[in-house]
Amino acid sequence: MMGSAVDGGNKFADEIAKLDLEAQKITTPCADGDLVFRHWPATKPTDRKPLLLVHGGSGSWTHWYLNIPILRQHYDLYALDLPGLGDSASLPEGYAAADVVEVVECGIRAVFSDKSIHVSAFSWGCAVMSQVSGQFPDQFLSLTLVGPASLGDVPRLGAMQPLIKKTPEMSAAERFEANRKNLGRLMIFDQSRIDDLAVYLQTENTRRARFNSPQFGNTRLTLDGVAANCIPLQVIYGSEDIPAKPDVVGKEKIFRDVRPDLTFHLVGGCGHWLQYENPEEFHRLILSWTNQNESQPTTNICNR
Repeated sequence: MMGSAVDGGNKFADEIAKLDLEAQKITTPCADGDLVFRHWPATKPTDRKPLLLVHGGSGSWTHWYLNIPILRQHYDLYALDLPGLGDSASLPEGYAAADVVEVVECGIRAVFSDKSIHVSAFSWGCAVMSQVSGQFPDQFLSLTLVGPASLGDVPRLGAMQPLIKKTPEMSAAERFEANRKNLGRLMIFDQSRIDDLAVYLQTENTRRARFNSPQFGNTRLTLDGVAANCIPLQVIYGSEDIPAKPDVVGKEKIFRDVRPDLTFHLVGGCGHWLQYENPEEFHRLILSWTNQNESQPTTNICNR
């Protein structure tokens, strides 16, 4: 896809809208508005259980834009816009992480009832779904966390370039270029992967973001959540994930201390937005993992 370097071009908007229109919208309560789920029925006959995708901070369902066309060939596929992001309603001022968890938990109960599902979450979505998962020990067949934070007070990379702040005085071209640079500083390691589509998605997602997820980055939401249940857990990091540096490799021990049974993958040459930067490897990992966990174990005791 090629679009204008200023606004991503009408082609981006049109193609995203086309994929959006192919989804059934399902809404559940969120504060004074709606929590929005999208559902793409599988394009091919499949025996796999449904897969729910949950995006990251300042994002929306489009964090999975490159993945949806492939994954819907294998799954009855769902994607969620978290509160205050994408199309979902904002929470009242003074919200806590527990408020997000409660809204999402209620939404999942309404949408899936007692149906078994797989879950894949990214970044801020990892913290939310790690907490939510404890309420669904018999329904969540597997949980995949991509680039999770909220691991407690762990060392952070101090040399990260600060993100460029967008101001009202910026032209559309300046705002677009700022988002391109910010993607390189935070989200994508391989600069060749920062194409106009990535910048367009980032521009639209950050423009619409009304929720401050970084305030929860130093909490233990993710660790405490996965420690409290025995749902099969897969954790994936890019080796060059800036928010996980300086010790990306060390994240395995942090998780294994609370969940010795987890499966851990480090994908070389990738940054934080791994499923965009290397979608082929992400698809391989998620397909293999869910295939291993298509049926609920007969026991719910972790191998600790």
